[in-house]
Amino acid sequence: MFNFGELVKMEYRKLFQRKLVWITIAVLTAGCIFAGISGLLGKYYINGEQVDTHANMLRTDTAYARRLSGQAVDDALIGRMQEAYGKVPQDAQLYVATSEYQTYARPYSEIHNFVLRIAENRWDTVTSGELYDLRRAAVEQGWTKMFLTAAEKTYLSGLEDQLTVPFTYRYDDGYTNYLSLLYMVAVLMLLGVAVCVPQIFSEEYSRRTDSLIASSPLGKKPLYLAKIVTGLTFSLGLALLLAAVTAVSVFSVYGPDGFSAAIQLDYPTLSWKLTVGEAALLLTGIFLLSSLLFGAVAMLLSLAFRNTAPAMALLLAYLLVTGIFNIPDEYRIAGQLWSYFPVNSCNLTSAFSQRLLQLGDTFLAGWQVTCLLYPVVTVIFLLISYHRYRKIPS
Repeated sequence: MFNFGELVKMEYRKLFQRKLVWITIAVLTAGCIFAGISGLLGKYYINGEQVDTHANMLRTDTAYARRLSGQAVDDALIGRMQEAYGKVPQDAQLYVATSEYQTYARPYSEIHNFVLRIAENRWDTVTSGELYDLRRAAVEQGWTKMFLTAAEKTYLSGLEDQLTVPFTYRYDDGYTNYLSLLYMVAVLMLLGVAVCVPQIFSEEYSRRTDSLIASSPLGKKPLYLAKIVTGLTFSLGLALLLAAVTAVSVFSVYGPDGFSAAIQLDYPTLSWKLTVGEAALLLTGIFLLSSLLFGAVAMLLSLAFRNTAPAMALLLAYLLVTGIFNIPDEYRIAGQLWSYFPVNSCNLTSAFSQRLLQLGDTFLAGWQVTCLLYPVVTVIFLLISYHRYRKIPS
């Protein structure tokens, strides 16, 4: 008989005996913390003279935004914003430096930014009805640019009809900053997996103990399972650590307000009836599933090459490719498939893209496809790894 838990503990001890593993985790964690609190750092200058700090500016803008939370973005609120911004001198060289902006307009800057993204140069005259009509027109124009099918447009049009307008403004900078950082966190997670996980299998080959270990009376299967469990739990644990550190850093700076804010407040052209809090949970789930898939790929590569370096190099090359290449919308199938790849799928615009996968009468969004696909692909890679591990001569 054997204690499977002891085998897993042994694999973890071997992994954490390497200083590189500890250094990698420390550097990645520090990177997430820095990214989360970077909004507090630095000073604000006008004409070479310091007029404020970013930390104080953030506190001021957050206080103003929280006062507006819960108010409908309707004619009344838009009108107050337009009136406030109308008091800012039009001929000011830098309007944010004027006392009129600081006194009257700045408290409505969040509403101004939302209206400006949709109405552009009509922000100062647009009504709420016109604003939401302009948004709908921009959404439908986006469908055409993405070469959506008639069936997709009909489905998305139904989602648009379910949205409640006018939108209710809610301060949600904590969630929007977390969502924007999650792609970077996915890159760091892949980097950590690429450096650490291939060592779980390749160490036996580098020390030439693979045949000896494979001839153990326990057999190959328990040893393989122990290594697989170690690799997967390490990858998942690293992802959880980085996501948690990022979330704590971001929410400690911006606050946890706004879970129920409509995602359209920050991404106006999306049609999904989602809140930013729900989007953050879904994207975090994709991120965690990606970590398991990365772990499985890293272990398969280390088994295939029997060496850490090639496995690490291929994973880092993949990371480089995903960061450099972007497939234009006109190449519909290739672009849609590319958006399903790990790391890419942790980008909000990919996960919640309007490009859908149609299966009969059912339409699946990018986040739904990846949530279904990643576990299946992970299991396939693990089975291939086991097949290769069984071929190790005893």
